[in-house]
Amino acid sequence: MKIFVSLSSPELVDEGFTGHRGVYVFVTPVEASIPRILDIAYSLNVRPEESKLHVTVMSSEKAPRNLPHVMPNQVLRSLIDKIEMFDGHDGRTYLVAQLMSDDLQALHRTWARAGAVHMFKPYSPHITLWAGVTRTPELERRIDRVNASLNAKPAFVYLSGETATDLKDD
Repeated sequence: MKIFVSLSSPELVDEGFTGHRGVYVFVTPVEASIPRILDIAYSLNVRPEESKLHVTVMSSEKAPRNLPHVMPNQVLRSLIDKIEMFDGHDGRTYLVAQLMSDDLQALHRTWARAGAVHMFKPYSPHITLWAGVTRTPELERRIDRVNASLNAKPAFVYLSGETATDLKDD
């Protein structure tokens, strides 16, 4: 099985891990967490594809010296901390759900200790809800409302399916 992950889009494409082109490690939301993520996205007026929801654990042009034991069945707990927009390395504006998670941070450190060097610092785990959004006052208001709701009622998200792949050439 091969999985390719593009650095400029959240598309997962089958390509495999050889270690010759660095490493990209990701996890995906467990089925029970997807409705909560989609509810948040819909309240922001975006419609992400379920199959593209993921969290980057490590994105490194340098493959690790020793491949850590990949644990696809391990469940990682995270909390959606806030929704925000940021300008990506590709010039697009991303709408993301920022995550707080000791589990994700620990998994990221495991890959770093193995020799992978994260390309984007600091490591900031998130789920991309939409790439290429336009900043508007209406979207800013929606984000503020969602963040107020998250402050009042935290949203936990569970992730699993740890997968290591080669970086895709952009």
